[in-house]
Amino acid sequence: HLLEPQLRAMIKAAQFGNCIIIFPMVSVPSELAAIKDLYDRVISELKPKIIPEWGIMLEVPSACFILDEIAAYTKYISIGTNDLLQFFYAIDRTNEKLAGLVDHMSSAFLRMLYKTVKKANKLGIKVGICGEMAADPVGFIALLGIGIEDFSMRPAAIDRIMSIIPKLNRKEVTEIIDMHLGDVSDSDVREIIKHKFLS
Repeated sequence: HLLEPQLRAMIKAAQFGNCIIIFPMVSVPSELAAIKDLYDRVISELKPKIIPEWGIMLEVPSACFILDEIAAYTKYISIGTNDLLQFFYAIDRTNEKLAGLVDHMSSAFLRMLYKTVKKANKLGIKVGICGEMAADPVGFIALLGIGIEDFSMRPAAIDRIMSIIPKLNRKEVTEIIDMHLGDVSDSDVREIIKHKFLS
């Protein structure tokens, strides 16, 4: 079983720094129970001084609909936008002929993120983001407005994103996202964000 030795290594590494252990591709509640059983057993065997927090990578659409069950096991999720977007549209994002059909700023995908984050917030789940959407200035602003506070992105994108942060008013960004995603609007959020914050 590959997971157990990897989990042991991560728990040992966590003794030397601050980290959260993230389990990928969780799609059904039974997987959460299996993860917790394994995690608790390894912790009881290793008896570490520092017990790291654990969470899940939300990258399968079905996981967006089991947040109540997730909240019973963990209070942290990291949304993996690359895989989530691919599975949401059932399209291989590496296929150049189909790549144009996959857009992280589409109304449908943004609405799913919006509803997922709002539900998670009500359940006391902290939500992070990981993926190319966070490295796109427009995508970053949309995520900020949706309620994301923890961002992970490729190093090459950090300077560009940091340069736009001082220009943003979070309350204003949130109001715009609420206005255009909180209902059934098909507004082009990409153009609205570009005009309001990046022009």
